[in-house]
Amino acid sequence: MKIAAVQPLPDLAMAMKLMETAINDSSDVVMLPEKWIQRGTAAIDAAIDMSSTFNGLIIPGAFEMSGEVRAPIIKGGEVRAWAIKSHLTKAELSRARPGPGPLLVEFRGVKMGIMICYDADFPEIARALTVSGASLFLVPSRILHRGIDMWRIYIVARSLENRVPLVNANALDPPIFMGGSRAVELREEQGIIMAMERVLGGEPGILYYEHGDSLSTFRKERIKELRSYQVRVISI
Repeated sequence: MKIAAVQPLPDLAMAMKLMETAINDSSDVVMLPEKWIQRGTAAIDAAIDMSSTFNGLIIPGAFEMSGEVRAPIIKGGEVRAWAIKSHLTKAELSRARPGPGPLLVEFRGVKMGIMICYDADFPEIARALTVSGASLFLVPSRILHRGIDMWRIYIVARSLENRVPLVNANALDPPIFMGGSRAVELREEQGIIMAMERVLGGEPGILYYEHGDSLSTFRKERIKELRSYQVRVISI
């Protein structure tokens, strides 16, 4: 399965052109960043129109709508489902409410877990998706340039600890949001799972990731280690 993380400036015409390129490059899933443009409804409508002649999925970003931060899953000219952000930033909490839990989408035999930006900071979201069968994480985000180094630690950790590769589309709106969309790819070397990152720079473009699940055995072994713990508390 071919995933395209599209990284446009806040320009709808540019985004549509990049999406068209991704579709013409035989992508199965096309994903844009969280809040990459303020006019979320216009972006969704344009993606719906484009999807009517596209046999894959489009996730045109995540936007504040109906009191939630939501990412539409679009196929065949319509919204098939909404991924809703579970963990909101302090600023978002004044305008929106948390979602009920993460979304797992199965498409062409691949189960994809969707985490919207801040959701990826919380290990339980990624673990719940993994236990439910996710073999790939998709993460639209809007991370400030000064937060990218910490963001990298979060998403590499989510990928490694669950044995699930991850594709991230991050907002590009210089100088505050500098892109850096990335794919966290995993491979096994002599029994050790290694993480490698491929990163798009601070310019408009497309990052492609070819997903073939070679880590299912390692992931099943990791899930077997899941425990419920009773913490022992002592006072000395």
